[in-house]
Amino acid sequence: MDAVPEDIDFISVKNDLLAIPAVTEVNDLQTWQTGANQKLLSAHLKSGEASSNHEEMIHTIQEMLAHKYGIAHTTLQTLPSSAGEMGHCN
Repeated sequence: MDAVPEDIDFISVKNDLLAIPAVTEVNDLQTWQTGANQKLLSAHLKSGEASSNHEEMIHTIQEMLAHKYGIAHTTLQTLPSSAGEMGHCN
């Protein structure tokens, strides 16, 4: 059965994502655990620059999540700052 990992602090994860310079907004953040120890995360992210290098941003996020929280599987949707309000992602 899927469950939120007990050792994951939702607010800390969100703050760490927002601490990455290219990330200006985090929405629809979800963490859960399956099986013995597989931690997963999904989120919608907005970058601060219209032409931000989203590939580099995702790599930075994945490295941070793996090392700090043990989250090895992520699904990240990225949007440029020009995308406007993320109204359906809260």
